Amino acid sequence: MSLKMLNARLSVCDGMLAYDCKPHLVPVTQQLLTLSHQAHASYTAYLERKKLEVAEAKQKKADYIVRALH
Repeated sequence: MSLKMLNARLSVCDGMLAYDCKPHLVPVTQQLLTLSHQAHASYTAYLERKKLEVAEAKQKKADYIVRALH
């Protein structure tokens, strides 16, 4: 488990303690919805960056192999 995932889980657990571990008591406010959308957009952008990094690494490796063969 990564450090980010562990911190996220701990944050959720700490937040739930304020509501006696009953998620149905957490108020769904406009701020919560806005922050949720921002978090989703940020995570989607992170995944896209990672996908591009992997694609670039594969391309560099393929280019290196082609150059080595010639």
